Amino acid sequence: MNSIENPSSTQPETSTNPLALASLILGVLGIILFCAGGFFALPGLVSALTGLAAVITGHVALRQIRNSQGRQTGDGTAMAGLLLGYLQIVGVISLWIVSAFVA
Repeated sequence: MNSIENPSSTQPETSTNPLALASLILGVLGIILFCAGGFFALPGLVSALTGLAAVITGHVALRQIRNSQGRQTGDGTAMAGLLLGYLQIVGVISLWIVSAFVA
């Protein structure tokens, strides 16, 4: 008997890393909070914390994607979350420094 191989069964299934998506979502949420009032104490603190969470989850996601041997994707998503997270942290700290000198 001649058996025909299914070409899709020889390729590993790929999935987007969930931490990469979490990093992007946290980054977008933090930017929204930053724009809503990053120079006020509570929104600024929450924005900085979501930025920190976006950075941490983004770095962990990149490590997991790199170690997955092609089974996971989402490195661009993780990089976008990292960028947004770093921007939030720098933005909030800059606003706090400027407001300390102005006040």
